[in-house]
Amino acid sequence: MNINILNNTELIMKLPLNLIAIACMLLSLTGCQEQLGGGSRSIATKNLVYGIRAGKKLGFVIFTDITGASTSAGSSWTGQLKPKEGLAVQYEGDSDGILIHGTKHKFADGRVFLVETKGGTVWVEQLNVPIGDANYDAEIDRIAELEDVQEFLSK
Repeated sequence: MNINILNNTELIMKLPLNLIAIACMLLSLTGCQEQLGGGSRSIATKNLVYGIRAGKKLGFVIFTDITGASTSAGSSWTGQLKPKEGLAVQYEGDSDGILIHGTKHKFADGRVFLVETKGGTVWVEQLNVPIGDANYDAEIDRIAELEDVQEFLSK
């Protein structure tokens, strides 16, 4: 079988372009696997925000000393906790870590954060606490019971 390359140039050019397009789509989907969404809730009158990964698994959790805050947590791992008075705490996460109030924290060092906003400054403690494969609500409840977190929440 003879194929005339000149007559099939268009087909030959489309194949690599189609493969590149498919590869880009797959790569973008794998990036979304890590960051599916987020939310917020209160524990012991304090606000917390969290990120959700694939399978409704907890990606990170930020416990704060902020009470009565308005929170914004979007479909990506970006948001803020804004108290009625005082400093707002902004965060932005990606697959490697999270930027909290201007400081980058690598997830390799832990995915649980305690954020204090008293005294006009923001203080962040990163806890190297393993996050299990349970549903994110169950994992938040489990982590909230840890001694370090309970001590922080009781301040």
